Amino acid sequence: MDEKAKAIVSPIVPLTNKPWKNRLTTVSCTAIVLALVVAAWLQPWSVVQSPDTDEQAAALSGKPSIAVMAFDNLNNDPSQDYLSDGLSENILTALSRFSDFFVVARNSTFSYKDTPADIQKVSEELGVRYIVEGSVQIAGERLRVTSQLIDATTGQNIWADSYDRDLQDIFSVQDEITRTIASLLSTNIDLAEYSRLKHQPTDSLGAYELRKRAQEEWFTFTKEGNIRAEELSAKAIALDPNYAGAYVENAWAHINGYRWGWTNSLTREESLKRAFEMARKAIELEPFNFKGHWVLANATTQSGNLERAASLYDKAISLNPNSASVLADSIDPLVYGGKAPEAVERMKLAIRLNPHHQDWYLWNLGWAQYFAEEYEDAKASVEQMNVIPDGLKRTYAPILLRLGLPSDAQTVIDEFLAANPEFTIQEAMNAPFESEAYLNRWVEDLRKLGVPDTKE
Repeated sequence: MDEKAKAIVSPIVPLTNKPWKNRLTTVSCTAIVLALVVAAWLQPWSVVQSPDTDEQAAALSGKPSIAVMAFDNLNNDPSQDYLSDGLSENILTALSRFSDFFVVARNSTFSYKDTPADIQKVSEELGVRYIVEGSVQIAGERLRVTSQLIDATTGQNIWADSYDRDLQDIFSVQDEITRTIASLLSTNIDLAEYSRLKHQPTDSLGAYELRKRAQEEWFTFTKEGNIRAEELSAKAIALDPNYAGAYVENAWAHINGYRWGWTNSLTREESLKRAFEMARKAIELEPFNFKGHWVLANATTQSGNLERAASLYDKAISLNPNSASVLADSIDPLVYGGKAPEAVERMKLAIRLNPHHQDWYLWNLGWAQYFAEEYEDAKASVEQMNVIPDGLKRTYAPILLRLGLPSDAQTVIDEFLAANPEFTIQEAMNAPFESEAYLNRWVEDLRKLGVPDTKE
């Protein structure tokens, strides 16, 4: 493996025994600064194992690789976790904007939250050299933040500082920490460029808290949670109409309203229209915030404009080249466009970049593997999930059917139809497929399993 690739790629979490095919997708990926480097030199997938000393030393050299851990909430009040979590998450996101760094995704670093973490073990598991950790304490309207940067290869504390400020200054503290770490780890960092990209999310901590709560509800991936996410993000917008992050969360909730019918008052078409409005407003407020372009890309995929969606995903990745989640989400235009094998490659890369990923990564991987006709791998991916969501059962049942397990497949689709009695072949055909072959295969499998063509 090339030394540069070793310097930025964690050696853990292989999923299959198939080697990488070292090819670019036909959807333009010029914006994927880190992903292209990794994809060109990734090792074959094999059984999960700890790296040997030489391999780990290589992984911890060269390009600065960083893990930002969840900051400790010293108030011991879980209701204030949104501030400590938000601070560390925002520092992570800000550092991710520097293409000179490799920054491990939030889901991987936050998996160590509330557990005593051995710095060297974290470094080895995530394949990083530098660890950022800290704490947040609130006393009335005062804020105390401590932060330190550690070289995990030596255990040396490179830098540490504390900040005593007004509570409203939390975003300024975040910016100071980010700038200091960036300056310490690279002599080539363009801080002027960072100043163009950075932003203070909101002046309203109330709006910030509502947006974080909306995000948590959204991640439950249920109708009830999605409706609460829409309501909470709408309240955040009401508190601060210039808060781009609140519009992003609201857009995601409306996308789910369109895709799954998870809404109380709007039709699916109205939900998609609202998602576009919210996404565009977020971009208008913060043109360089990758999350606005990301959610607009997803909405555009749902509308069926796959070429435009791919371009928007590229834009989002260019604004945050370390975002494994944008990379993972960007497979949709590939699958709908008939390029499932390339989507599988991209999903494996996203998982490599975010080893402690959320379950939806496996959903995306299994979905792509079904259309790539990798049925055994698709089954294995789905069954690694903690819980198989209803929406995935529409694909999981066809996977089982293709593997010659008709009884198991029927059980799964019956469970899905019991929870979603309105689902029909007609609704399935509304998915934005450009590939007739993929759509026809899926529809054929659903028909064999007894999904009705239309509502009776």
